[in-house]
Parts: sequence; C-alpha cells; structure tokens
Amino acid sequence: MSATGFDHVAIRCTRPLRPLLMVNFAENKQVRRAVRNIRNTLKEIIYALILLFMSIALFTLLALKLFQRRNLYYPDGRPYFRDYFDIYFSLYVLITTANHPDVMMPAYNANSLFAVFFVVYVLICLYIFMNIILAVIYFNYRENLKIEVQNMVAVKRDNLSRAFDLLKVRRGDTFVITYSRFVALIDRIPPKRSETTNKVLWFVLDQNGDNQVDLPDFMHLADLLNVSLVEMEESLNFFQRCMPAVYNCRFSKVVRNITAHMFFRYLFDLLILINAIVIGLDIHEAEWFFLTVFTLEILLKIYTFGFVRFIKQAWNVFDVVVIGSALIGTVYEEIIGDSALNKSTTLDVLLVLRVLRLVKLIRNFKK
Repeated sequence: MSATGFDHVAIRCTRPLRPLLMVNFAENKQVRRAVRNIRNTLKEIIYALILLFMSIALFTLLALKLFQRRNLYYPDGRPYFRDYFDIYFSLYVLITTANHPDVMMPAYNANSLFAVFFVVYVLICLYIFMNIILAVIYFNYRENLKIEVQNMVAVKRDNLSRAFDLLKVRRGDTFVITYSRFVALIDRIPPKRSETTNKVLWFVLDQNGDNQVDLPDFMHLADLLNVSLVEMEESLNFFQRCMPAVYNCRFSKVVRNITAHMFFRYLFDLLILINAIVIGLDIHEAEWFFLTVFTLEILLKIYTFGFVRFIKQAWNVFDVVVIGSALIGTVYEEIIGDSALNKSTTLDVLLVLRVLRLVKLIRNFKK
C-alpha cells in the first residue's frame, strides 16, 4: 500500500518482445535476412491457411448437425458437440492429434459408424491440407531465399564495381588496380592483415600474373576475403627440441607414422565399441585395461603432434578430460576401499565417465 492509499502494480508487457531486439544488431544480418524471408513467405501461405480453416469450419457445421440432437456427453459430464465454436476448437486441436482419439469416443460409443466422420476429417485436414501447407511453405521459402541471395549478390557486385571505379588507374586502353592501391584498400578492411596475407590475396586475384587486377578479377575480392587464412610458423615441439636424436630415430618415426595413420583412429574407435559392450555386461575387471589403452593413445598423440597442436583439436581435449577424470576416479575408488557410501558415489561418477567415451564416436559422422 502506497502513501496515497493506492496499490501500484507495474506490468511490463514488452518483455516477451526483447528477443526481437537481436534482429537490429549489426552482427545479425543473417537473422534479419531469415526474418525477412519468413515474413515474405507468410504472405504466400495465407490462402492455404484460409482454405484449411474453411475446411475445418465445414466439418464443424457437419459435426454440429450430426451430434447436436443426440444428447451425448464426455466422460466428465460435459455436453458433447453442442456449441459450434467448441466443436471448431476441438476439431482444430484434432489436427495436432493432441485429443485423438478422446474427442471421438462419445460418438463412437453411441454408433461405431460415426468413426467414419473422424477418419475422413483426419485424412483431409491433417494428411492432405497440412502436407499442402508444408509444400507451399517450403516452395515459397525456397523461392524467397533464392530472390534474397540474388539481391545480395547484385548488391555485392554493385558495391565492388563502385569500389573499382574509385581505385582504378588507366594502363593503356584498360583500367586496373595496382598493388599499392589494393593494399591501401585491404588495410581499411578489418581484421588487420599481415603483409604476407596481403600478398597471398593479391596473387590469388591477379590470375594473369601481370601485377595488376582488372574488373573481372576484382569481383572475386569479397569471396576471397571470406576465406579463412591462417599463418602458421613451423616450430619444433617439446620432444624435437629436448631429445632430437630419440625423436628422429627409426623406431620413433615408425611410432609417429602409425599414430598419424587413419587406421590408428579406427582401431581406437573399435576399442570404444568393445568398451561399450563391456560396460553393458558389467565387466568391471576390464576397466583398467581400457584406461591404460586410452591413456596410451593420448600420450602417443602428444608425442607425435606436440602438445600445442594436440590441444587445438576439441576431441583431444574431450579425451583428456574424460580419460583423466576416469583415471583419477578409478584410483580414488581403489584408495577408499570398501566404504559403501563413498564407493557408491564414486561408481556413479565413473559410470557416467565411461559412457561419455562413446560420445567420441560422433566424430565419425559428417557434419
């Protein structure tokens, strides 16, 4: 109660609309494009939706005339199909099958032939009209997306053409862009690029090798800038620096070649499948074997590729976390002995970690 004797209650109606603000962020051009495409698609499917709702209205009128005077009731005592709008809502929900078969049971109990009405309704409104609406949505979304992409490409080419007109210089009978002007342009486009990267971009654009770029070549600049370029410095890993004789010996090369081979990964994927069978059969005695093998896999990869290159792979980090945690948990389980409460908790954690190893098989599927 306020000092004036009135209660003040603030209702913020716009909170559910806050996610729409992300559409206006500069980084979300793709989201705006998708929203615009959906908006244009809705205009095209309105006629199919009207046809669907009219079909429901027709079946509602038919149901009203069939069941209104039969004095049927739902199991909870409510009148069955007496009001037009209640019937319309029930048949609308039936499209989602949320109230199927409950909505038809009072009529079916009165006369089994009434099931024909609901079967025909489901066939027409659910399986025919809903598929038509889905096809209309897909077709129009694809067409609008095609138009959107064409407009985007046209805008991009127009911008590149205008940029070329601003940077071009005359060389004989043609207009071209020189390397100095190209570098001046690239330096203004984030992120900051090194001189080596600028030269790589220039050599890719300069397809003729005449140290100048004409308009057709310049049109590929936007696509070229979308290509991710990574500059890598050749560096020796820890083992190459500390023990080069051992790392470069014949036996070491064989080990590294085996570790880097694709069949090495297939072998450990097979071991993961065998581990899954062992987990299902509750063979706890094999746990130390699999822990040792998977730990050896991690050590061999670190030895072959180096630690820095190893941790750049997300699946390798996943291996270290899961296998490392399982190793610590198993050692802890051996230390605590037969304490029932602590052992039960540790076993729960270990079972989760053992099953998590199977997640690694996902990497074999294409994105």
